[in-house]
Amino acid sequence: MNKYISIMATGMLCLGLSLTAAAQQKSVLTQISNPGRVFPSADLESYKPQLEQQFGTEKAAIILSRVTQKGWPEAINTIDERLEDPAQNTIKKFKVRTVAMINSNYCLVSVSPADNPGLDDAYYLPSGEPFYMLVGKDGIKNPVAPPLTKAKPAGAAPAKSTKTQKSK
Repeated sequence: MNKYISIMATGMLCLGLSLTAAAQQKSVLTQISNPGRVFPSADLESYKPQLEQQFGTEKAAIILSRVTQKGWPEAINTIDERLEDPAQNTIKKFKVRTVAMINSNYCLVSVSPADNPGLDDAYYLPSGEPFYMLVGKDGIKNPVAPPLTKAKPAGAAPAKSTKTQKSK
């Protein structure tokens, strides 16, 4: 009986640890705490293969086009506008959804009208689509996001599952 309890306790502990790790990898809704840690000219082009692998070609292209200040709403797309008090306060009010951690020091976030009802329309894209920001993880209240996947080499075969390997 004691062996059974020990095995069950070990199993539950392992399950709990894996659930905790999985929970830490999910995107969360949070806020930017320090607008000075937003990188308006983030060049994520070198991460394009990873973004495409993780989000698909179309969404990766959208992220790349909307992660710099050129892809942001007019009210915050220049440094002069972002440094004004109203913009600083609004950026701190943004509800942002974490998308991916990049190099464990930066968090890619999306800013969506759906997550920010009631903000002035000047802080949204005219299309109503989300835009993206790269923020230092110390500039976000809760920087929890899945890590950006490592790119697979071009032409690499997909990994075989144990089931596929056994069937041969």
